This record gives sequence, structure tokens and C-alpha cells, in this order.
Amino acid sequence: YIYNSADLFVMPSISELEGIVVLEAMACGLPILVSNHENNGARQFVKNNGLLFQYDSCEDLQNKIKTIFKNDELREKMRKESLKLAQEFSLEKSIEKLEKLFTKLVEENKHKNEKAKIK
Repeated sequence: YIYNSADLFVMPSISELEGIVVLEAMACGLPILVSNHENNGARQFVKNNGLLFQYDSCEDLQNKIKTIFKNDELREKMRKESLKLAQEFSLEKSIEKLEKLFTKLVEENKHKNEKAKIK
């Protein structure tokens, strides 16, 4: 309910492994603002659905918020892009990606074992 009542999601963290809360916000169609700190793994989610801000600059964060709120067209574009990008992290897509990875690894290992037997 909270995500759906918001107009924007801000992740000020300087250290996040993955940033699941960012994905949740994206799934609710929120534009996202994420700190650009190198230890913030949530940076990977910022495409055309939001902006990165300088992690140690309140002024930069303030300017990015203004940029999004002063431009209805940009905000709507970011909202739609968040919804679209969030679908790539659905349970079904995640399972599909894992299955492909496991299949690839099994095949690679199978070929390595066959080559080892030949030698």
C-alpha cells in the first residue's frame, strides 16, 4: 500500500547487495532515484526508469527530485519503464534464467568430462 501511495522511490543507501525494495517499487510503477555509490548494487536497476544521484550530495538529490517532478512526461515515461523492467525479475523469468544457466553449466561439465575420458 505504501509503494502504491508514493510518487517516487528514493534509495539513499551506500551499501546494498541487491536492493529488493527497489524492485518492489518498480513493480508498483514508481520512478526510482538511487545513490551512485560503488557499493550500492541497486544501481543496476536504474535504466530509463529513474536517475542516479551523487551519494554524498543532498543538493544533487534535490535537483534530481525536482527534475522528475517538474516534468510530467518524463515521470510517466519512467513509471512505465519501471513496470516494464520489473517484469524481467518476475518469479517466472527468474526461474527461466536459472534453468538456462544450470542447463548450460551441466552441458559444459558434461563436455569437460568427455574430453577428460578421451585423454
